Amino acid sequence: MKKNRHAELIEIIQSKQIQTQEELLQILRQRGFDVTQATVSRDIRALRLIKLTNSDGITRYSLPQTGTIPKEIRRYHTILKETIYGVAPAGNLVVIRCYVGMANAAAAAFDALNFENVVGTIAGDDTIFVAVNTQSNALDLQERLQQLL
Repeated sequence: MKKNRHAELIEIIQSKQIQTQEELLQILRQRGFDVTQATVSRDIRALRLIKLTNSDGITRYSLPQTGTIPKEIRRYHTILKETIYGVAPAGNLVVIRCYVGMANAAAAAFDALNFENVVGTIAGDDTIFVAVNTQSNALDLQERLQQLL
C-alpha cells in the first residue's frame, strides 16, 4: 500500500501545483487512499519532497533530484516512457500503443504502478487495452499517461 501511495503522490505533484499537505491529503482521499495528515507528512519526508517558489511567489511541492525517487518507481516510469508512443481513450477503455514487442513489458510496469480505477489490462505485441470503471476515468488515465510520457 505504501508503494502505491508513494507512486500516487509523485504523480499528483507532477501533474498539479500542490501548495499544502492538506491539498495532498484531500486528493489522496479522493483517489481512494485512507490516509491521515501524519501519514502524508511521513510520505513527504520519505520521498524527500521539496517546496519550490515560482516567479509569481507561489510555493508548491516538487520532487528532489531524480536519484531520490524510489528505484522501482523510476524503473516502471522509464519502461513506460521508453515503450509507449501513443495513448487514446475508447469508451471506458484506454488503448496504449507500444513499439513492436514491448507491450508485455509496458503492461507489467503499468500494472505494478497500480493506477486507480483500473479494472484490468490485456497486452498483445504492440497494444495494451486497459479497462477502466468509467469513461470519465478513462479520460483521466489518458491524461495522466500522457503527462508521464
